[in-house]
Amino acid sequence: MASENSDTLEGVTFFGTFLHDAAIYGNYEIAKYRVGSGIDVNKKAGYRNGTALAPADSARPHNQPHYHLIIKFINNCIRK
Repeated sequence: MASENSDTLEGVTFFGTFLHDAAIYGNYEIAKYRVGSGIDVNKKAGYRNGTALAPADSARPHNQPHYHLIIKFINNCIRK
């Protein structure tokens, strides 16, 4: 289990980490799960080399509420 968890926490795709993917698709529950699993919310990755906050903000169509939840959640989790 630890190796599977490590792969999903450290894995990076063209779009970024798996937290980036959750943010892009507006999946709040997956974002919460990934952060709870220990994913680095400050990690810059993907073709724009940004944090997961950037795709959540740019992908939100028509101001749907779940994107606002993800943006607020990631903002609250960012370690400064």
